[in-house]
Amino acid sequence: MKHTILFFAYSEWANRRGHHDLVLELAGKNRVAFIEVMPRYGEARARNAGDYVGNYFNGRTQTISDNLVVIPSPPMMPYALPIVSSIWRKQFAQLSIRLSKKIQARYIKKKIRELGWEPTMVICCEAFDLLHTGRFGKGVYCYRTYDEIGNFFSNRYIADVIDELEVKNMHKVDFVFASSRAQFEKRKALHPHIFLVPNAGNFRHYNEAVTNGVKRPVDIGDIPSPIIGLVSVIDFRIDLALLKAVALAHPEWSLVLVGPVRDYSFEGWEENISGLRSLQNVYFLGRRDFKSLPAYMKYFDVGLIPFQVTPATNTMYPYKLHEYLAAGLPVVSTDLYELRPHRDVVRLAGSGDEFIRAVEEELEADSDMKKQKRMEVARQNDWAARAEQMLCLAEGKRG
Repeated sequence: MKHTILFFAYSEWANRRGHHDLVLELAGKNRVAFIEVMPRYGEARARNAGDYVGNYFNGRTQTISDNLVVIPSPPMMPYALPIVSSIWRKQFAQLSIRLSKKIQARYIKKKIRELGWEPTMVICCEAFDLLHTGRFGKGVYCYRTYDEIGNFFSNRYIADVIDELEVKNMHKVDFVFASSRAQFEKRKALHPHIFLVPNAGNFRHYNEAVTNGVKRPVDIGDIPSPIIGLVSVIDFRIDLALLKAVALAHPEWSLVLVGPVRDYSFEGWEENISGLRSLQNVYFLGRRDFKSLPAYMKYFDVGLIPFQVTPATNTMYPYKLHEYLAAGLPVVSTDLYELRPHRDVVRLAGSGDEFIRAVEEELEADSDMKKQKRMEVARQNDWAARAEQMLCLAEGKRG
């Protein structure tokens, strides 16, 4: 076995995300402990909380394969409490985070000793976990940025705490792997060994939409074509008004949304969701099993990335792009900065009218040649290549 890796994740194992594919690739030739965090929001994730808490309090470590285990870590202590005086909120958050991470480190060390493992590499994905640098021996420590997390908090002081944690602690790790160009540019002056390792897709899995004779899922069996599809969590990133405009502009299209709908209390969210649900050509299917997603994509005619363009989304590199491309789908997206280098395989739209027109044109002008080009781009942007890139960079430093 080449490495023993601790991978501090930003979600629980049951909530399949892009970094699960990265971890599975790393576990091909290395031992990996996936350190999961407790579900933090949303109805769909809350359903996993019971299993998570049960596993943690019963000391259960899940064995996924011979090389991969999942360790539920102690839940984070509250760090954003409205009852705390505004004068002390920032200090309270800093203290709570530091204490939580000390407790977490002690617990993880115990579980690793029980496994008889000695980590040679630690990879963290959140600024909080930079506090673990040096706590698990003399291995290589890496920080993989995946989003600008501070942009997701409505409480500005929490965003400031996260930014300060990163600035004060990032220099302690050996490597920083930025998952987007914007994240790389923001940090390149803060670390001498920072590399752009963009998000990717699971080519082999999503290409089953093309290579395997997958059957049409029953729940879309009677939905008329063309199907304009979105496979994503329906959360604050999604431009619901844009989706409504698409559905209204072409009532003959079927807009199929595959993914859980987040439950938010902010003004307008429920009204916008209800407005979409009321349209006869919009279909909310909810969460579907990861294994079944290629079957849905096989029967899509166009794949959508309808993110609002905001400071939060404009630093993201949506791995959804390469999943759609692997399935051979034409892709239409809002004008996200990180997708601009891929204009040859994704249509970017700067307005609602442009977005609708792009979908129209992709429906009319698709071809086998375009499909092959899309799949080739996806093949070149597979998680296996990203895992190999990260390991090669880390081994270069050690040598």
